[in-house]
Parts: sequence; C-alpha cells; structure tokens
Amino acid sequence: MSDYVELTIPASAEYLSLARLHVGAIATRIDMTIDELEDLQLAVEELCLTLLDPPPVAQSRLVVAVTWADDAVEVTCRLDAAGSGPTVAASGTLPAALSARILDALVDDHGTESGRAWLRKRREQRPSAQ
Repeated sequence: MSDYVELTIPASAEYLSLARLHVGAIATRIDMTIDELEDLQLAVEELCLTLLDPPPVAQSRLVVAVTWADDAVEVTCRLDAAGSGPTVAASGTLPAALSARILDALVDDHGTESGRAWLRKRREQRPSAQ
C-alpha cells in the first residue's frame, strides 16, 4: 500500500458517518465502482461498531487509518480508550460472529489482532479501454 491517512473521531456511533465519508472519498481515488464503494463504506461502519461494543469509556477516541494503492483499500481501526489500552470486542460472542459474517460478505479480508480490527477491499479488475 502506498498512501496513508488517519482520522480520529469520538468513539460513538453517531460519528461513524465521518469514517464512512473519509473511506468513501479515498475509494473514489482508486476508481472503485459504486457497488464496491458502498460495500466498503458499510464494512467500515461494521468494523468500527465491533470496537464500540461494549460502549467505551467517556473521552475515548476511534482511530481509523486508511492505506491504499491502485487496486485496494485497507482500513485499520483501533479504540484509544481514556485511561486504558486499546480494546477489541471479544471474538466468539454473538455480535462478533454476526459482524464477521457481514464483513465476509462485503470485503476480501478482515480480522482482529493486537488491539485492532482491520479489513481489505480489492478493486475489481476491469478490462482496460482500448
């Protein structure tokens, strides 16, 4: 991945539209289709929501890092909770399992590790115009 941008927002579901817009603007730069763009935006919201369950402590921040190249976008989210280290929703819970299934349908790869959640969406290969 070549380019990198990071967005920090309050850790609250009401601010997730900013993360969606942020990632959507980047996805348009690599010429993703409308369907790819919408899938990516939904996936980013779902990824962020996994970090907000259970609700974080007040003053927590959600950090959304986006890297991209000509053919893919990778998004990494982490929760910087006030007074504690990063957290990720426990795997194996019903909300985590549902989020994993949703992400399976929307992106190419995703996962959680070391206090962060991530996803990767590749741009569909289209024939070049001649």
